[in-house]
Amino acid sequence: MVRVVICGGGNGAHVLAGLSGGVPGGIHVTILTVPDEADKIRRGIHAHGGIHVTGTNAAGAEIDVRGAPAEVTSEMKGCVPEADLIILTLPAFVHQRILSKMQPLLKPGVTIVGMPGRPGFEFELKSCLGDKWSQTSFLTTLTLPWACRILEYGAAVKIFGTKVIVSTAAVIRPETGDINPVALLQKLVGEQPQLKVDASPLKISLICINAIIHPPIMYGSWAEWDGEPISDVPLFYQSMTQKTAHVMDMINDELKTTSKTLGGPEIPSPLDILKDFYDEQIKDASSLLSAVTTNSAYCDLKQPVVETSDGKFVPNFKFRYLTEDIPFGLCVAKGMAVIAGVDTPTLDRVLRWAQEKIGKQYLTDSGDFAGKDIGESRAPQRFGIHTKEQLLAFEHSI
Repeated sequence: MVRVVICGGGNGAHVLAGLSGGVPGGIHVTILTVPDEADKIRRGIHAHGGIHVTGTNAAGAEIDVRGAPAEVTSEMKGCVPEADLIILTLPAFVHQRILSKMQPLLKPGVTIVGMPGRPGFEFELKSCLGDKWSQTSFLTTLTLPWACRILEYGAAVKIFGTKVIVSTAAVIRPETGDINPVALLQKLVGEQPQLKVDASPLKISLICINAIIHPPIMYGSWAEWDGEPISDVPLFYQSMTQKTAHVMDMINDELKTTSKTLGGPEIPSPLDILKDFYDEQIKDASSLLSAVTTNSAYCDLKQPVVETSDGKFVPNFKFRYLTEDIPFGLCVAKGMAVIAGVDTPTLDRVLRWAQEKIGKQYLTDSGDFAGKDIGESRAPQRFGIHTKEQLLAFEHSI
């Protein structure tokens, strides 16, 4: 019996639990999440006979699956020690806490999956695992396989779009034995998307596609906002303008230069990444702007907002598009650019605006990447990596 633990209770965890709960072949799936979420998921599964997953796959075909995990728990000691595969479908800001609690319970050869791991996942993992690092395999995916939202907690979730491929970095230790973690994860996810092991952890960190897309759209949408509440909530991705697309491309160019200077991998353009991800789900792939705004997977997702007492709306700057994609995205990329000695004026402009909105400081007033909150990010400097030699030595030691 192969034992899998899905760690989390959010959108991605619901999809994965619903899909994998019905997979045959001697796989025992457990959802591990906090007590109140575990209780709600158990009640939802009991009332509805499983988690109902609906939506469309990458070819546009209908998805209609209902599945249930073997267990739902909030107790690590009951599932982690025997786990062969642990999938973190969690916000990056809780990875450190969860991994540190798991560390004493992990068996040699277990595989930990960051789905997605987010940039700097390998730094965080080594820091948390300590002496178990060398016996622990890991996978980190570039993104979540689906654009999805929970419809009813513990009972129903909708997939708005399924990626065609998801770039994945894989480091497999000898202790993992006969289990093929990539094949096992693919079996749980299903035929789509294809988990394509074509990246190093360094490449995953420097592509940081979510951080290249989400903060610039927030910046483009709200940097000149006058502070007055709005009456209607606009769509998120369709709020993008050509100016925002230019910002994305400029940041990506800065990261291409960073990777080249470090002797790292070729970094694809945001347009090429989106075309690989979504293929025919994009109606017009002639430009980055059109690829985003005509992507059917993005069509119903709205701007993150907070409702005011009079029924109007203001932007929610505490949403993950900034609170996650800045410290666990752009800050990692900026830290690597500093190590490479590459100037990043466009990245800095977005980072400076965003850090003020989330109440953090990564760039100082003088422009140095030495703000008081660097230690809360996954910038390599937090982990004692300050030179090109130290960064490449870390990557080669994995």
